Amino acid sequence: MRALHRDVGFFMVGLIIIYTLSGLTLAFRDSEFLKMEQQIEKELEPQLDAQQLGEALRIRGFNVTEEKDGVLYFQNGSYDSATGLASYMIKDYPAPMNKFVEMHKAIGQSKINKVFSILMGASLLFLSVSSFWMFKKGSKLLKRGLVFSAVGILVTIGLMLI
Repeated sequence: MRALHRDVGFFMVGLIIIYTLSGLTLAFRDSEFLKMEQQIEKELEPQLDAQQLGEALRIRGFNVTEEKDGVLYFQNGSYDSATGLASYMIKDYPAPMNKFVEMHKAIGQSKINKVFSILMGASLLFLSVSSFWMFKKGSKLLKRGLVFSAVGILVTIGLMLI
């Protein structure tokens, strides 16, 4: 059990570093921290109305501000309803940080994101449970570990209730 715990722990170091960096980045998601402007051009179906356009572009808080000569204008972009061309600016993390953030949030239908989340969760669960086999039954260190585990569970429940 010790050898398996050690090997899984070493494997997790790389995952945890990436997961931690993306998590710290997400703590500032409402700011412009590390974000860069990117010009996006998408070919969409012509003649979409405002609601359909918002759904197609998947922009949070989408709102058409003006419609003029068949062109819908929205914050940081426009959509030509005759050609179906949407052109807009977004602020996103640079590569590869944007992929790490996607993995952290387990966005979308990507199988890689789901596999990463499952691997991360299962490995952390294994490490936390297998740590109880590192000490002899009845030892002070095992009892201390159980107390810290109970406190961790109670703090988590308390934070969820706040």
